Amino acid sequence: MKILKGFGLIGLLLLVVFFEDWRWWSWERNDLNVEVIGHWELEGISVELNPWHLIIRNADGEIVLRNVRGERFLDVHPQPVTLQEHRGMVSAEVDLSWSSCEQSVSQVSLDSDTPEVMTISGQLICSTQAFPYQLTIDSINDHQFTLELEQRSEALFASEMLLSLMFEMPTDEAAIGFGAQFSHLNMRGLLLPIIVSEQGIGRGVEPLTSMVDWTAGAGGKWHSSYAPIPWFFTSYGRAFWLNNDEPSWFDFRSSDRAMISTAASQLKMKVYLADSPKQFISEFTADTGRMSAPPTWVDQGLIAGVQGGSEAWSKIDRLRAAGVPLAGVWLQDWVGQRKTSFGKQLWWNWALDTGHYPHWQQQVELLAEADIRVLGYLNPFLVESPRLPAEEDMWHRLNAVNAFVEDVDGEPIPFPNTSFSANLVDLFQPAASELLQQEVRAEIDALNWSGWMADFAEAYPGEGGAEGLAKHNRYPVLWSQFNQELAHQLQIEEPLIWHRSAFTGSAGVGGVFWLGDQLVDWDEHDGIKSAVTGLLSASLSGLSVNHSDIGGYTTIDHPLAEVHRSPELLKRWLELNAFGLIFRSHEGNLPDVNAQIYDEELLASTRAMTEVFSSLGSYRRHLYDEMERTGIPPVRHPLIEYPDVTRFWGLRYEQFFLGSDLLVAPVLDKGVDEVVVIIPPGEWRHWWTGNVYSGTSAGKVIKVAAPIGQPAAFTRIGGVLDE
Repeated sequence: MKILKGFGLIGLLLLVVFFEDWRWWSWERNDLNVEVIGHWELEGISVELNPWHLIIRNADGEIVLRNVRGERFLDVHPQPVTLQEHRGMVSAEVDLSWSSCEQSVSQVSLDSDTPEVMTISGQLICSTQAFPYQLTIDSINDHQFTLELEQRSEALFASEMLLSLMFEMPTDEAAIGFGAQFSHLNMRGLLLPIIVSEQGIGRGVEPLTSMVDWTAGAGGKWHSSYAPIPWFFTSYGRAFWLNNDEPSWFDFRSSDRAMISTAASQLKMKVYLADSPKQFISEFTADTGRMSAPPTWVDQGLIAGVQGGSEAWSKIDRLRAAGVPLAGVWLQDWVGQRKTSFGKQLWWNWALDTGHYPHWQQQVELLAEADIRVLGYLNPFLVESPRLPAEEDMWHRLNAVNAFVEDVDGEPIPFPNTSFSANLVDLFQPAASELLQQEVRAEIDALNWSGWMADFAEAYPGEGGAEGLAKHNRYPVLWSQFNQELAHQLQIEEPLIWHRSAFTGSAGVGGVFWLGDQLVDWDEHDGIKSAVTGLLSASLSGLSVNHSDIGGYTTIDHPLAEVHRSPELLKRWLELNAFGLIFRSHEGNLPDVNAQIYDEELLASTRAMTEVFSSLGSYRRHLYDEMERTGIPPVRHPLIEYPDVTRFWGLRYEQFFLGSDLLVAPVLDKGVDEVVVIIPPGEWRHWWTGNVYSGTSAGKVIKVAAPIGQPAAFTRIGGVLDE
């Protein structure tokens, strides 16, 4: 019997070797029928069709894109796609399971007038239903080409389907980018939706996430992001930008392929070929917009986030008396405070609460004399004022002209927040956007702001078919444009406006970004670690000027879960952001239970790290010049600088670069006073001791002391910071 089994195995191997196209024995699905065989030269790339593959090669003949052998390279998933929104959390349940469809390639078209363009046509046959398709390949040059896939059946509306493009990916090919992602950097093995959303509270931290889901439905997922972008590059010299505004899904769960899907009848993809992440980022930002440098006054020091009405001024006095260099004071509660189930929140009526800040003008003038700017807060929601009559209330004036997002019955949609609901201004209505501009400008023109936090913009419902789905992701871009135009109308010199929500195109129209509402703890999904992961993935995706709240924001004070900011965490967050781009603090939603930068035991650390931040001002300006010219972000994941150091591709939050010449390995764990650092090639001088460490081509792993007040940082010998 054993001998017979042995002959059986030998026979099976012979089938594999001699009958390569007869693959009933394999896991390959054989659902591709290529009726047109050939090879076509476009300008810069070549395209090949054979019985098993669609292959695209670069100018050197190397394969840069192909389907999995014998398998179709597109799919259609008939299903309605609707967005579900709850407290800013937005999601869509879709089915991306494999269907028993077969793809035919029946025609190839070329036009002598456009030798760089080729069109492949055929059908996708699923049971008794046929979906005609057209794939257009357009060679832009020898390192860029586009793929435009169109499903041409009239039986489906765009919002009733997912259109997918599939291609082969080796198991070890990393996929990195995707905007601000807070839990993972390399998305291989995961299914990632690209839908603008609140990030939630917990995002996987248990039991907190389940508790928040149970009580408010707002725990979030690992992939929840304010600023997702349908873009990534790989460790194999290629990058992909999905140029669709509709929600999309990047499926890397299979070890040998990627499937990119969007809720549209047309999928538009651009492919970049390059030797380095720097080149990818430069070309992508050239296409989608590059950020501009923030105001020079930001480099002066800390932007202190304080609140409490008249109490806020005494907090600023404490910081100034301790010698903390201040660039600005951020007073988010200028509209007054309301106590909710979440803590201390704001009245979203965009009118100064003179009872809360009775001496606003005098205090602002005193700060101006010391060259300290004042900043405020706005978001695109409105509530009825608790203190103004209807004829003086902004909400009533906008409601009178139907300026809010409405339901199918034409009524303003109430968007629940915590213990209250608000209405969202429909910025897709030019008249509504213009009226809000006028109203807000009239309220804040005399307040002498130098900028503001431009919060929210994730909740636009996305109803009304494919166009509505696309509007959901586009709304943050309109919100960025709205705020930039408002600053222009107010004639603010060097305004600082910071946003948390973003999508493709936001970088070219926004001010700066911040990473939203992290927990005031050490967690990797929703704490200080996630802030670093989000910072680095965002910078890899064109959101180059970004930062987190010093100390985090979300505070929990509940019998079942308690998350309070400790002095140690705040000190470590000060150290982290001292080597960043914007140095701004936040008291959190429950200031009274959190350690604060103006507490007596924190003042020395606040002053010391502010001085470190200020000392790097001229260096940052050098990096901003490079960013505006090339798109390369100032804060850099190590793989940007050293893509050949393979161990850097596996890092998330452990270390980063500020420019090419400053390496930082922050302490991100409680009770830790030393860190492991991978030293790249060259020689690096320790920031605090002056000790010199030599790296290797593979990266040298060392352990260094990092007591509070002396985070691990190194300057490159021979670089602009080396003295």
